[in-house]
Amino acid sequence: LEELAAYCRELVAAEYNERVAGRVSLQGLDADDLHAASHHPETLGTGHLQLDGKAPALQHWLNMFRVKCRETELAAYDAFPVPASDQAMSISAGLNLLSSAVYYLQLRVATEESG
Repeated sequence: LEELAAYCRELVAAEYNERVAGRVSLQGLDADDLHAASHHPETLGTGHLQLDGKAPALQHWLNMFRVKCRETELAAYDAFPVPASDQAMSISAGLNLLSSAVYYLQLRVATEESG
């Protein structure tokens, strides 16, 4: 989670300083790897998650984090003017990738639980 917290700080700093946001990375994976894994979880040995009441609390907490990322991404799209600047587009894209990174963690947790 330390890497994700650092990326959250990067997004805030990019917005505050009116600059393009850096790219997310997690556990040695870049944005393209995270995007691919979140859209094709079978590459991690699992399917898309469907949480229920039996899922561990960590999965639910990570899911809340992911939902907040998506809500913030949608709010960013509404907040930035159209056409959006490179800075605004990088922040919106960064928020989307942040939710992919959180989902990747959820998939890893599910993989470890099942195997």
